[in-house]
Amino acid sequence: RTPNRSGFDAVRRAAERFGIEQTDSTVVIAYPDHERVLFTDGRKQKLEVGERREVEFRAWWDGGRLFIERKLDGGVAMTERYSVQVWTGRLHVLTRLVGDRLPSTIAFMRVYERATAEAED
Repeated sequence: RTPNRSGFDAVRRAAERFGIEQTDSTVVIAYPDHERVLFTDGRKQKLEVGERREVEFRAWWDGGRLFIERKLDGGVAMTERYSVQVWTGRLHVLTRLVGDRLPSTIAFMRVYERATAEAED
């Protein structure tokens, strides 16, 4: 049985389109059907997943990169690193899954293009 099926499903169903806004202390990730407010000072926060589950996570900046770490069921940790490539303007999201119940670390990269004003209409 795959550990934390819902956590892996969330990774697999990554949004094709979303917006990001930054303030001094938060980052808001706006998806088409909801938004998430992330405090970026490393404090522990909780995210509701499904009807009866909560996932603990924390977010922080390291240089110009945003890190989000989630603790999933079965001792699996998922870390996402958001960084904008200066020369292309593309957003790179590196996701890593680590845990004793996984045969090895799973890592993959998603790359997003900045939306143009025409594409946002």
